[in-house]
Amino acid sequence: MPLIPSELEAKKHYFGLPSCPVLVARTGANPLGGFWRFFIASGGADSKVFLVTARYVIFKPDKDDNKTYERKNASAPREDVVVLGDEAYKSLVRSIMVEIVNKGISLQTFKKRLEAIEGKEGTRFDRERTQVQSGITTAEEAIEELTKLHEEAKRWEKLDDRVIGHVVYAPPITLSADPDGYTEDFALIEIDTSRFDASNIKSNCIDLGTKISDADFTRMMYPDATTPHTIIPYDSKSGTFSAKGISGSVVVDARDRIGSLLTGRDGATQRLDPTFVTPIDFLMKRIKAWKDTRLAHLNPQLY
Repeated sequence: MPLIPSELEAKKHYFGLPSCPVLVARTGANPLGGFWRFFIASGGADSKVFLVTARYVIFKPDKDDNKTYERKNASAPREDVVVLGDEAYKSLVRSIMVEIVNKGISLQTFKKRLEAIEGKEGTRFDRERTQVQSGITTAEEAIEELTKLHEEAKRWEKLDDRVIGHVVYAPPITLSADPDGYTEDFALIEIDTSRFDASNIKSNCIDLGTKISDADFTRMMYPDATTPHTIIPYDSKSGTFSAKGISGSVVVDARDRIGSLLTGRDGATQRLDPTFVTPIDFLMKRIKAWKDTRLAHLNPQLY
């Protein structure tokens, strides 16, 4: 998205910020929406950057005739794509404001506790003073950074200001596509790179959040050697691999390589969750079959 400069700092204090921005089509009522997936560069002398996502994210299945969409010339109508629909945007702005209020309450609680132990001596009170002062500092930093985030987020209030590009190509969704028999389901969005701050964004990376510690994540990623596209639960308590609404998400391995795109799930139970994926080599082959992305690669430069 037109990444807000203070977003990375604010995420340290507010885990409710989305790890992956939500896309919706600019036109159409009640757009389905979904998460973006990954960037590619057109390659060669062309410096265009495209965002790859699932076709259904852009075209609602119940309104779509599932025919090839291609914007063949600059004068043709555009199917603009925006980051966050109106309701999602309003919800995000409100949630940041609520979190600022929450941090303010915490700050006042810490200050009252500091006053309560003022002048008291002993190891216990010295330790508590240190902990409370640390809490005050953290809360003050959070309020400052979340306030900056809220102010900057307000700049994107108009829907037109959240347009990041437009759809240029989306083949029909095809099951068992020739010659490999995988599901073909993607759309290419040409990115308006002027909407991005190149110094403040990494084009293809994953925000892991803070739920899993570094040590636990390392153990989970390197339990033993596995074959490509093998998707199994880490253990009986780790839950399902996928969740509703994340079709098209990128599946990566322990070496940061994109292995496949998630195309569907059974989701029968919380313990048994067959997940269906399309290998990235098949997907890139199909992307390169389009005339404007014959030299496409996964190392775009957003500048």
